[in-house]
Amino acid sequence: MKKIIIAASIVILIMLTVLIAVLLADEEEDNITILNSNSGQIVSYLETEDEIIINFEACDPMLKRVGVAFGSTTFEIKEKKGDFCVMSYGSEIENPDWDGVLDTRCEIPVSLGEQRFSKNDLGIDFGALGNYCAKIE
Repeated sequence: MKKIIIAASIVILIMLTVLIAVLLADEEEDNITILNSNSGQIVSYLETEDEIIINFEACDPMLKRVGVAFGSTTFEIKEKKGDFCVMSYGSEIENPDWDGVLDTRCEIPVSLGEQRFSKNDLGIDFGALGNYCAKIE
């Protein structure tokens, strides 16, 4: 009888461990929203395995390089200009000699707040910002 109770206890312990791990994983994805709503802080940037989140309302100056399978995307939040957040970005695909030029400039309305951008093997997909960005010649 004792062996059955011990075995059942171990199974319950394992199930609780898995449940806690799942709950913590869900909490991590919502981390930026939790910080914004609970602490009153505006979080300006968060990177996960599959995406990056930028808060254009905060528009904190930063320079970030995000490595992916076949290259990287570098972006720079430059400044808040009125109701817009000025950002530049560029990407390289398997080019170790890339000069680092950020050849796309964006003026993004700060009213967009938090935006999520997916990572893929070639870089960050900033396609949703297309209406606010232009190539620099």
